[in-house]
Amino acid sequence: MPGLINAYRSAAALALQLAPIIQRPVLIQYRLQFDYTQINDVMKIARRCSCVILKQELQLFCLLELAIPKTRTEIVMDKLKNLGVTAERI
Repeated sequence: MPGLINAYRSAAALALQLAPIIQRPVLIQYRLQFDYTQINDVMKIARRCSCVILKQELQLFCLLELAIPKTRTEIVMDKLKNLGVTAERI
């Protein structure tokens, strides 16, 4: 039995050594509400700050669920606040 345990241990260690490491940013989700006339400004901020759009409802008043990288949350929230966008963490 120790031979089988050692074989599994060696196989697992080798698999972990050969597997590529993928780094992903920590994302914080927010729900934004804003007037449709602000859509271009909001989308520019989202694009420039590598945000991920999770859901969008674009009408006279827009609803956007956005995942913001944790390292850029303060910058994005300041820019959105300056536009008058209502944001709540979800």
